[in-house]
Amino acid sequence: MLRILIFTAGLSAAASLANAAALSDVLISGPGPGCKASDRTGALVTASCTATADRVTTTGSATAVAAGGHLGTAVFVDTQAHSADGPGGYTALTYAQTVDRLRIDASNGEQGQALLTFAVSLAVQRTSITNAPGPSAVTFAGTGSDLRADVTIAGENHSLWLTETYRVDYRPETGPIGDGSSVAYIDDVAVPSALGPRTFAVPFTFGQEFDLQLELRGYVFAGAAGDGHATMNIEAMNSFDWKGIQSVTVGGRDVAFSLTSESGVDWISPVPEPTSAWLLASGLAACAALVCMRQRRDKL
Repeated sequence: MLRILIFTAGLSAAASLANAAALSDVLISGPGPGCKASDRTGALVTASCTATADRVTTTGSATAVAAGGHLGTAVFVDTQAHSADGPGGYTALTYAQTVDRLRIDASNGEQGQALLTFAVSLAVQRTSITNAPGPSAVTFAGTGSDLRADVTIAGENHSLWLTETYRVDYRPETGPIGDGSSVAYIDDVAVPSALGPRTFAVPFTFGQEFDLQLELRGYVFAGAAGDGHATMNIEAMNSFDWKGIQSVTVGGRDVAFSLTSESGVDWISPVPEPTSAWLLASGLAACAALVCMRQRRDKL
């Protein structure tokens, strides 16, 4: 089940990776038919589409990738209303997953339960624009984003989650009024930040196979009405990385061990940093979406 993945379509500079069973999926929905793309081998996939309804123009683009111990996503939605009372907008969803089957053996032949300590890292850059200057009868601009990373290993789940919303309403008596929230969670407990390397520990049994599953979900929403303008962008291609096994212990003492994976991926060590080609591709996609969006506005 060892797979070697080589990116094509201008991405041949990307290094090939031994890849566990992987899935990358993108879905953008809103007025009109929307668009989607999927690749069950974990290749880099991108979807983009534009729609105008009730004089609300929306552009969305999204990219997802799953390669061994690296999962990434980039999501962009821009909505511009043009003196329309009816709201419009797009949502963009991405999903990346890697699944592998592992077995850990103690080098000294020890049997029974042990504790596996591992580390993962989450990184993201987010940019949003919410502008509702009025004075249309109904004027607002709203954005939202979610980025959630999950590790399920030996039947135990751990998660890193970032969520953000913001909305601006224009009111004739006060002008624009905005409100929003930004929250981070680790294992569903609110924390100041879920970014950066995080370490978790799970029990397992020497010599018994168990599953490792990595998941990354990205969500972006941008909507507007009246003369509102909303843009939401999350850049997380260099995002969710397996940082390796820190230790295997029994009763608090370290135990030397070996690991076998069905895919051939070396889960003991950190995964290589993603190549600049991935980052370049996502950046070019976002720039192309912005250029197309500006050209359409010039024609309106």
